[in-house]
Amino acid sequence: TEAQRDRAIARAMGALAGVPRIVGPKVGEVLKAKGKTIVESTKAANRDKYGLAINPSFDAVDAAVVSHAATSQAFYIRNEYGKRVDVYSDLARQIVADGLEKGLDRYQIGKTLKGVLAGTSADRSEAYFRMIASVFAARSRAYATATSFEEAGITTSTLSAVVDEMTCDACRFMDGKTVTTRSILSGFERVAASENPEDVREIQPFTALG
Repeated sequence: TEAQRDRAIARAMGALAGVPRIVGPKVGEVLKAKGKTIVESTKAANRDKYGLAINPSFDAVDAAVVSHAATSQAFYIRNEYGKRVDVYSDLARQIVADGLEKGLDRYQIGKTLKGVLAGTSADRSEAYFRMIASVFAARSRAYATATSFEEAGITTSTLSAVVDEMTCDACRFMDGKTVTTRSILSGFERVAASENPEDVREIQPFTALG
């Protein structure tokens, strides 16, 4: 829950309180450099192991995610009367894209959206904006994943859901289904070509099924 998350952050901040301020940036530099080496080595090993015809790069995937979040017409917000507001939808897309580029999570992006749109006709609860940030990011990552699959020559993928008492009907329905990469991307293409952004609900209700 959000309360548990806040308590975890508070405990972490408390544990760091006694650490000299100069230590943090120095440790961060070491972890960033070492992390990049580990990531690149791991992805290169997987590329060679599975024969993937792709040069592994997190930066390329991140760029695709950010670009899609900033430009997809399927991403929009509604005002308190349920009407789509294009000018604020454009602004929301840019805020989410900037947040993703900075590595912010849905809570942080949601707070930014709430702060920027407060007092406008698109002002809604912070929970609504967290949901918006989550949907924008998830669909953008799905698009980036599909384009990466196509580039790597991966033509199909099988969906796997954690099936328990908390699993929703949509995830139960999709569990175990095999889909083609092209069908997923075709769904995104049909959404982009549609005249009405809200057609996404009919054209592509589930990103993995196109």
